[in-house]
Amino acid sequence: MIRVESIKIEEFRGIRDLTLDLKGKNFAICGPNGSGKSGVVDALEFALTGNVSRLTGEGKGDISLKQHGPHVDRRNEPGKAYVTVTVSIPSLKKTVKIQRTLKTPATAVVTPNDPDVLKALQQVKIHPEIVLSRRELIRYVLATPGKRAEEVQALLHLDRVERVRVSLQKIANSCEKQIVPLNRDVVDARDKLLQAVGVTELTKEKVLAAANTQRAILGLPALTDLTETVSLKNGMVTPGPTKPQLIPKAQALADIQAAQEALAEVASANTIERVGEVTDFLATLANDPAVTASIKTETFYTTGMELFEGEACPFCDTAWDLDELKKHVQSKIDHLKDVSRKRTEAEKKIAPLIGVLRKAQAAMDTLVRFAGLATPPLHMKGASDYSTSCKSTIDSLETLLPLTNTITNL
Repeated sequence: MIRVESIKIEEFRGIRDLTLDLKGKNFAICGPNGSGKSGVVDALEFALTGNVSRLTGEGKGDISLKQHGPHVDRRNEPGKAYVTVTVSIPSLKKTVKIQRTLKTPATAVVTPNDPDVLKALQQVKIHPEIVLSRRELIRYVLATPGKRAEEVQALLHLDRVERVRVSLQKIANSCEKQIVPLNRDVVDARDKLLQAVGVTELTKEKVLAAANTQRAILGLPALTDLTETVSLKNGMVTPGPTKPQLIPKAQALADIQAAQEALAEVASANTIERVGEVTDFLATLANDPAVTASIKTETFYTTGMELFEGEACPFCDTAWDLDELKKHVQSKIDHLKDVSRKRTEAEKKIAPLIGVLRKAQAAMDTLVRFAGLATPPLHMKGASDYSTSCKSTIDSLETLLPLTNTITNL
């Protein structure tokens, strides 16, 4: 905190020469219109920050501080327009003199210019809310409770924070969508490795033991460790050209067993119980028309947030400021928090079912691929149709809407 002890204004705005001894106390400036009340505020802001907020911002056109800051009689002599302010900084127990001229508004002469003094003044400079207009204050006073937080942000000039928040929210939403297939790929790769190695738990010790068992059969030395630079095939001699095996029998047998396990999991009591739980939950949502409509609306807005680019609304192609549009749509999404919570809950309940179906689909696709390599080729229509059915159900569960279709597919 700083206290203004005195201010001297010369040839600045509408003031030719004025000295005020404020003695570090609170003060008010009064007078008829045009007497220079705002000029004193502008001068104080200029001395502390090098800026005059009334001469900047939207709608100011070609107005510049250097050209329009000096008194009209000194408009071509900005070097003669200056403000000198003496302030006290109680936390430092120091009195500081600041002088700034419109010729070089970015540079102030500070006495004493100690590092702690400059740091304190810099804190003042980066907080433009030290100057608030009557209009800004009235907007805050008249704001409804629901809008008051936004008005505080406007008062404190935190619009950039809001833009960053909206951008981060978009990144978070995008990340959440992208992480799902990546996690699924990790699980698929893990399952395939367990299946290929023949172990039930993915630990370095068990994989190493299984690999060394196979290496012993081949007469290869045992591996002592598994790192990113160690291959399970270390020491193997590259064989000469041989006729490739159309169907790797060991792998095919393992895949057939995996397919049997996947089908058993689909028909298991645990899966059937989960299907019933999800069906009941979705039926509850579907029976509430307001919830169903809100879920559609929330999906619409969320999809739109991902499509924002350029200078137009992706929904209606109307010109918009991108940041304002994001803020506008995000506020609508925020009003649907309860619906978003229910949708997230539904997706969490459905996710395990999607995993079970995806595993079954992959298993069927593998069997169909092996069948095509047989001599003569086998046509596994049942497995192919089952894979297609799994994919259709997965797509419906991931889309979620319409709820009645999702319930039917379950």
